[in-house]
Amino acid sequence: MTADAFTQFLLHATGTDYALCNRQLRIETHSPGLKRWVWSSISDRLEGQALPDLFPEFIGLDDALRNLHAGQEPVRIERIFRQVAEQQAAYLTLEVYVYQDKLLLLARDVTAEGNLEQRITQTRNELHLLSEQLQQSSARLDTIVRRFVPSAIVDEMLRDERKALPGGERREISVVFADVRNFTHWAEARSPETVLRTLNYLWATVISVAAEYGGTVNQFMGDGAMLMFNAPEPQPDHAFQALQCARELARINAGESGLRFGVGVNSGPVVVGNLGNRERLSYTAIGTTTNVAYRLQSIARPGQIILGEAIHQRVAGRVPCHPLEAVQLKGLSAPLQIFELLP
Repeated sequence: MTADAFTQFLLHATGTDYALCNRQLRIETHSPGLKRWVWSSISDRLEGQALPDLFPEFIGLDDALRNLHAGQEPVRIERIFRQVAEQQAAYLTLEVYVYQDKLLLLARDVTAEGNLEQRITQTRNELHLLSEQLQQSSARLDTIVRRFVPSAIVDEMLRDERKALPGGERREISVVFADVRNFTHWAEARSPETVLRTLNYLWATVISVAAEYGGTVNQFMGDGAMLMFNAPEPQPDHAFQALQCARELARINAGESGLRFGVGVNSGPVVVGNLGNRERLSYTAIGTTTNVAYRLQSIARPGQIILGEAIHQRVAGRVPCHPLEAVQLKGLSAPLQIFELLP
């Protein structure tokens, strides 16, 4: 095999076409396959045509091409898109070198590489779009979940997945129950829409007050609400903060309705955690402490705050309290000394 024959074989095997150009960038000779890569042929004959006319990618590179003889680095343009026979997509890489006193143009078929890069780019774009969609969905879901589950509880579960399983832990907390007095009688003479607007106003206020004192609104129960302090996040002075919050709740007056809260507060050990099963869970506090706070709320007058003995002992001397007669609460074996929190 002659040197020329070997060269032709090598170029064909590597999918490469070529052209020799003079210093005026005009083609003198070329391989037959070069024609499929030109952008547009002025005529069927490529000899004598200028490179920038046949390959517009070289427009503006005239000086760089002419300076190749002065030792400048070869000119290389990678992965150029073309539509070839039957509108098939193809890619080529153009390289120009000095060859004796000529310029050698190599047009290498890199369609496989170009298609792979396109698929990678497309996949990357699809993954990026999917990631954005997942982030948007996650953000929407997070917003929706936090409307039904207190944010502090959501954050706790995100930090530790075990917190999202049924079960709980023993902890000392303070519990506040606030219930709207005379609500049933008041609602009887109003439309459901008016009742709903009033409740939404009250609960929005309760949420705001609870946040101010570090409490968690555990649940709304019709015209009542349960708040927890020192759960799920630690709160060293939870008893005092619970009473400060209770005082603010007792001052709430629902506008023209005149509705007021009766409030019960207590402190002590409970089990806090998730009640239910994997399909449906409710974060709450279980124990006598919670039951006592609920019972105290039930006997409080509008605007009155009644304390259990346990929380009174924790804040003795820090808040003004007035002792009331001991009461026998349902579920307790002995009467309980209770107190009224003064304004």
